[in-house]
Amino acid sequence: MNYDAKINSLKSSVEKAKTARTQADVEKKNLEEREEEIIAEIRALDVDPDKADDVLAELTKNIEEGIKDAEALIPEEFRG
Repeated sequence: MNYDAKINSLKSSVEKAKTARTQADVEKKNLEEREEEIIAEIRALDVDPDKADDVLAELTKNIEEGIKDAEALIPEEFRG
């Protein structure tokens, strides 16, 4: 067995793994920063980030009800 070749192959694998880990760490940091930006944007809208899903559901419901009400005001023959 050629030990030098095997050792060099292992070193290469370790370096590839280190590079992949560094890239993953950078991506994680970027995603965490973006998460903080999004949370700040949600708070700027006076919404508790933990309740954002509930707020969105309520807004969606209100929009759907508004559309339904508007459609009811339009005579059937004019609806498209």
